[in-house]
Amino acid sequence: MGRACFLQDCLPTACPSQPATRPPLHCRSLVQACYLPIPAGNAPIIGAVPSVRGAYVATGHSCWGILNAPATGKALAELILDGHVSYLPGGLSAFDPARF
Repeated sequence: MGRACFLQDCLPTACPSQPATRPPLHCRSLVQACYLPIPAGNAPIIGAVPSVRGAYVATGHSCWGILNAPATGKALAELILDGHVSYLPGGLSAFDPARF
């Protein structure tokens, strides 16, 4: 299956807002390298997923994701390994996924 066939087959599922009669879009218009997820309250979501044992998430940093990645990674690693974050006074409570 070539790239054009793949896009034609997947476009209705991936982009339901695209009319089926429209010719397939070029790959360049379908691919976006950087999404800016911004959760309600504008605070990232970092911590254990309440309903899934052993699952953790770190998302919603908006355009600050790359800049905050080292601190987020350290916090999440501490949370997973030690059960708490030592270098943040309030821990990750402000970013807890359970707030949703």
